[in-house]
Amino acid sequence: MQVTRRTIGPKSSQRGMTVFELTIVLLIGLIIVGVGWMMTRPAVTQTKLSRVREDHRALARALSNYQIDYASKPQDLATLRSHDSYLGSTPLDPFQRNRGGYVYVPSLYPDMPALLISAGPDGDFDLPPELLRIADITMASPDMFPPSRGTNGSSAMSDSSGQAAEAGSLSQEAALGIISAYLYLGSFNAERGNDGDVITIVH
Repeated sequence: MQVTRRTIGPKSSQRGMTVFELTIVLLIGLIIVGVGWMMTRPAVTQTKLSRVREDHRALARALSNYQIDYASKPQDLATLRSHDSYLGSTPLDPFQRNRGGYVYVPSLYPDMPALLISAGPDGDFDLPPELLRIADITMASPDMFPPSRGTNGSSAMSDSSGQAAEAGSLSQEAALGIISAYLYLGSFNAERGNDGDVITIVH
């Protein structure tokens, strides 16, 4: 009678090596994906920045054309939408998670500029409270702002009289100081490593 011997050692060793090799392959795959994401992220950010600048240029032209006709800039961007000759469609902010529109801060005083604002690479708005209270956020995603601003994303100062009253509570010097600090500390700057808001000044 012939006895067949089974060798268990090699099979167990082979299984162990297979699991080990699979783990190594998975780790290498994760590393490649991570490196690829890190390499493509700057390119994606630059593409979005180009889109924001193009949209802001179009909005700035519409604001300037409106100012030529009415001697002042509008208090909100909806005014531009209501006139097809100024703004035919509403551009969307590519940096917002839910693709809302841009934020607009009207001129606080006649000789002060207005601001067009994108959420920037970090995906959040960094406006100081003094500017947020007078900003037109009706086109932005509602979840980008505190609940006290209203569940429909509408600005607490939605009419021109309310915005004028809010502006009047700030002196021109104080308003300039707040805007200057926001432009320096809250705006996107790749050299400083600041992923803040993308801001366009509209004179």
